[in-house]
Amino acid sequence: MKKARKLLILSITLLLLVSTTMTSFASTPFRDVSGTHWARQHITRMAEKKIIGGMLDEGGNPIFMPDASVTKPQALQMIYNTLAASGKLKSTQNYTEKYKSVMVSNSVPTWAHQAVAYALEHSLLPGSELAGLMNGSQQTNATRQQVAVYLGRALEGNLPKDTTVAVNFIDREIISSEALPYVGLLVKHKIISGDNNNRFNPHNTITRAQMAAMSSSTYDVLKSEIIVEVTPPAEPKTTTKSRTIISADNRTIYVWDNDYRVEMYTVESNTEVTINGVKRSITNLARDQKANLVFNEDDELIKIEVNPSDNKYEGVVESTTIGNIYGTITVRNDSYSSDRRRVFRVYTTENVEIKLDGKTVGLQDLKEDHQVTVTYDGYNAIKIIADTKLRDTTGLLESSVNFARYPYTIRIRIANNEVRELELDEYVAVRRDGRRRNLEDLVRGDIIEVTIEKDKVTYIEATSINVKREDEGVIQSIVFGNPNKITIVGKEDKEVTYEVDTNVSVYIDDERATFHDLRVDYNIELELQGNVIITIEGKKIERRNSFDGEIVRFHDNINRIIVKVYNTDARKYEEIPVYVNNSTRILDEKGKEIDMRYLDRRDQVFITGRYDDDVFIATRIIVIND
Repeated sequence: MKKARKLLILSITLLLLVSTTMTSFASTPFRDVSGTHWARQHITRMAEKKIIGGMLDEGGNPIFMPDASVTKPQALQMIYNTLAASGKLKSTQNYTEKYKSVMVSNSVPTWAHQAVAYALEHSLLPGSELAGLMNGSQQTNATRQQVAVYLGRALEGNLPKDTTVAVNFIDREIISSEALPYVGLLVKHKIISGDNNNRFNPHNTITRAQMAAMSSSTYDVLKSEIIVEVTPPAEPKTTTKSRTIISADNRTIYVWDNDYRVEMYTVESNTEVTINGVKRSITNLARDQKANLVFNEDDELIKIEVNPSDNKYEGVVESTTIGNIYGTITVRNDSYSSDRRRVFRVYTTENVEIKLDGKTVGLQDLKEDHQVTVTYDGYNAIKIIADTKLRDTTGLLESSVNFARYPYTIRIRIANNEVRELELDEYVAVRRDGRRRNLEDLVRGDIIEVTIEKDKVTYIEATSINVKREDEGVIQSIVFGNPNKITIVGKEDKEVTYEVDTNVSVYIDDERATFHDLRVDYNIELELQGNVIITIEGKKIERRNSFDGEIVRFHDNINRIIVKVYNTDARKYEEIPVYVNNSTRILDEKGKEIDMRYLDRRDQVFITGRYDDDVFIATRIIVIND
């Protein structure tokens, strides 16, 4: 019963945090704001002017909760209330209806609609930042620098333009470039200040007491009222380390640092543990949680903060499983030097949010290679956001486009030398070296960046890494395989072998041809990308009807002799098969006709005849031995 009552009070608390309608105890000191509290005067004045409000504890007593965090919607509401109370609103028009649909779609609470709509209309809050007000159904806490930006934008039209001063906080470097001029503006008018160590602490969550002080000072600046400046006490000096939990018990916590080195710290009896802003026991900590470890000046561990929304692992889906109690999702990220693969449990009873391309889906709808971000708590996934669109997937083109079958595919080599075959969209766009190109222009070895949508490549950006060059020579051999290869005799009678691109362009005697139309002894000119032939221009050899050479072998059973001939084009000796038929005349040195059996090895002969396809048939063989 008490638990239910606390939940009810908490709900009432959230609704009343920025209420402007509480008047019954506005002028009465809040029970939890002591007479010596540094912000008491600011809190009381702002409550009197209905800029801020309080709430009731279990006993019905008014409380303010000065150390509680302020959310972004609450901060915008308080700024709006301050402008309204000082009469400095740029417009009193209610813009709620104008922005209602977009606020509802981003889950902005109804009580904040008028203030958020005003912020959108007058650029206190750009539309691009609207989604950041909420994390699902939960309000996002506001940091000190975020409130400085909101408030600075609100004051820009009410203060002289030349109002900024140099910001001399010792943590100035971690203040964002966007927030820096607004911080200077607020420092100039003494609306904000640093702690006793001259730190602004831009990334710290702003508290209700700090927000009351800022609202009070802003009201005074706008109304030109004077208020006694009360300097907040110095914040205790602490050190924070971001670590990944390995294990923890009541005495010790083991963690990894950013380089995956193991560290061990003593857990004190008064060490505070918070998970998502709620005090918990150390037994609630789990392996792989991201935690902030806070140490005091004596290096004692005083606080362990865990925010599951900060625990995120990005990569691509490798596999999923479905079970009765829980399923699993395996995510791979090859860019990590370690921890390249993680497995998360997805409990069916936990209502894990799973979205694919912005739509709510089930675990079974996630497919291999979907881009995914998993928000997790220990081994358990608490939120999964997936996208079928992969951006900046880069690798080396392993082979040219495969046009042999449809749909067309390409193979790229990515990190760790993994080769992936990707299907091409029918309307894929291609650019190479900054120009629009076709798929045929892609060359093996290109560096390519692909965009994949719905499991198909829709865009290819290619960069050539090899300079084009040329070569020429006479074909010595042709190898049909994967890849195809050609060996030529080129300049200085040197043999060289090249791979042939699968989409090579071939021309023979200036006519379009195929790789299979090439023959040994063709003179060819080559265009190469690296060591790969991409264009071949060939000339058919003019087959001679006569030649002289030396007989090196006989094949009597098929009436064939092999003659060794010097090829002046190829600049080498070659062996030509010569067939003898009934019409072939064979003459000795004296011109006497003889039979084939009287020919000998090493006879020098002069042969005339004709080619029948690739077969040379002799019409006359004359022995010309010296």
